[in-house]
Amino acid sequence: MHPRLSHLAVLPHIECLCLDRAFAIVQASEGCARFGESADALCEGRSIFEGFPELFGLEDLIVSIIEGETPSFELKALSRPLPDGTLLYFDLYIIRDEAEIFEGQVEGERPDGEPASDRALLFLEDVTNTMSLEQTLVQSSNEMSLLLDKLSVSEKYVRQLVASIGDILLVTDSDGILQRTNYRFTEVLGIHQESAIGRSVTDFIDASQFDLVAIQTYLINEDEKILRNIETYARHRNGARIVLSFSCSLLQGSEGDGPEEFIYLGRDITANHYARQRLVTQSTISRTLAEAETLQSALPRLLAGIGMGLDWDIVEFWQPQNTWLSAQAASEEVLCCEDAWTRPGIEVDEWSAERYELPIDSGASLVGRVWLQKRPIWVSGVGTHLQFAHRDRARDIALNTAFISPLEVDGEAVGVLALFCQDVRTRDPDMVQMIETLSSQIGQFVRRKRAETALRHEQQRTESLLCNILPEEIAQRLKREPSTIADYYADVTVLFADIVGFTRMSSQVEPHELVQRLNQIFSAFDELSDTHGLEKIKTIGDAYMVVGGLPTPRDDHASAMAAMALDMQAAIAAFNEDRETEIGIRIGIHTGPVIAGVIGIKKFIYDLWGDTVNIASRLESHGVPNRIQISDVTRDRLDENFICRERGDIKLKGRGVMRTFFLLGTQDGSAIAADDGDFYPLASRLPNNPEIIDLIERKFPEP
Repeated sequence: MHPRLSHLAVLPHIECLCLDRAFAIVQASEGCARFGESADALCEGRSIFEGFPELFGLEDLIVSIIEGETPSFELKALSRPLPDGTLLYFDLYIIRDEAEIFEGQVEGERPDGEPASDRALLFLEDVTNTMSLEQTLVQSSNEMSLLLDKLSVSEKYVRQLVASIGDILLVTDSDGILQRTNYRFTEVLGIHQESAIGRSVTDFIDASQFDLVAIQTYLINEDEKILRNIETYARHRNGARIVLSFSCSLLQGSEGDGPEEFIYLGRDITANHYARQRLVTQSTISRTLAEAETLQSALPRLLAGIGMGLDWDIVEFWQPQNTWLSAQAASEEVLCCEDAWTRPGIEVDEWSAERYELPIDSGASLVGRVWLQKRPIWVSGVGTHLQFAHRDRARDIALNTAFISPLEVDGEAVGVLALFCQDVRTRDPDMVQMIETLSSQIGQFVRRKRAETALRHEQQRTESLLCNILPEEIAQRLKREPSTIADYYADVTVLFADIVGFTRMSSQVEPHELVQRLNQIFSAFDELSDTHGLEKIKTIGDAYMVVGGLPTPRDDHASAMAAMALDMQAAIAAFNEDRETEIGIRIGIHTGPVIAGVIGIKKFIYDLWGDTVNIASRLESHGVPNRIQISDVTRDRLDENFICRERGDIKLKGRGVMRTFFLLGTQDGSAIAADDGDFYPLASRLPNNPEIIDLIERKFPEP
């Protein structure tokens, strides 16, 4: 056991995980499970990202901590829902594992033999109580301030209190008219106290979220009640939006019969609000990227998460593409808006309904400038710039802030993220840093998807190559069980074919032309074997071998092989017409048992062995050019549609005397050969097989 894990018993609010370089959990303390996304997400051997998706995209940072380049890293105020409906808050710290030994292990080594410095420790600290105490303390502070107001009706005391309080103080009458305020009001909103007195409080605070009538009614009817943590937006004099949190109470005269006044004590929580939003947005983005298959499928949720989470009105994603210019008939690279999100209720629906193309020119648009310079731009008051970014349409849209940032993968720009807002917003360094982190996450996502796509492509190429060498069923067996394959088949039909006159042709044409012609013929044979459901075994020089009835058994393999042999003769005839040559083909077919298997460890092949193979080869070599010689066994297996003529007994080398037949054609007239070995025109040979006619005509078009 890791020594640090064994010492955690004295710190019940802290748990610890030990990670290896592959981000797998090596060890975990007993209480870690409650911090994970699920109960079993933090088990040993599981990826740390299953339990903490917040760490997605931080792989390089974790590795740098393990290697000692970065001392530590921490994430604050992470949360998990508990079964009772409450939230568990915790802080996460990552440091390098400096422990030298485990209990009972050799010094300097882990249980798996790796060095001790190749790990990281992840500490989880339960801060739920701390956060609750902080909230309680803030609430208590607000309540105390309100109670102090009620202790004295002295004008002097009230003025001193108003002057010294550190939060915004608003005092209104029952109509919501501002009666008094303090210096903090001026600091936060940029409005002088004198100019604010006598105006409605809704001139400064968003009335849609701050319902004065409902607040006052509640405070009047519920005696001595205080409303706390009412969050609303306010507007700075320069147009910037501010987030305030108010506590509200009712103030009456000293005798209880004075006019009612309402006190609003508010804190500027803009920074905390956006920090909280950034954490939620970061979690949403991490989940979106973890669940998405492609960047295109992730973009809608990604852009909506950024816009809604960070309070932007329009979010766009731009990528470079090539477009064809009709006038010049040339290709030009442009930036295209691939996807966009618009906040509901914003009257710029036509903006996101179209896709725009911008020439990549540094002077043409903010987006183009960021793409070329590869540096983010934050602009306030961008009305004049938007007409360049989105042509003339921007003149009618009141947007005041833009943040444009490039997205990069290993220094290569993959897109541009453009954010627009109607409010005036000052540059937010934390948000800029977050977008840079988002850029890294998207970059990691794109790089991972590229690697996965390349891997799938390589796998497909490998499987395609394997299936070109071996039958698909055999290839699948080799992938499952990489061992010797040898199967016995009791009944198959084997065909051997040899090109007659090809040797003479080899002395008359160039080598590349010779190979091209042979490839043309054998490619036609390959398609014929697929069409008839037969299995090509191999080619040797100008010889071709095919088998029927394996690896998938079939009862009509002899008839299928006979049909292919006739089509092969037709293919040779078409080849002669196309190339004006006079080559022929000699074919031998026999039916019987074989052994089929894969031999070799390098350049292995799928091959057949047995007397059936030898006899088929002898029938071909002892045959007649432009004839199909079959054994009596094969002849007996053919259906009545095939026409055969007995050749008689012939002596086969190594086999003795055997009765053989010539396959002439079929009863329906398909591929019928004349007695002299010549062939009729293609249309008359194959009148009832349009599929074969089309195949041969594609391979060897008639002149």
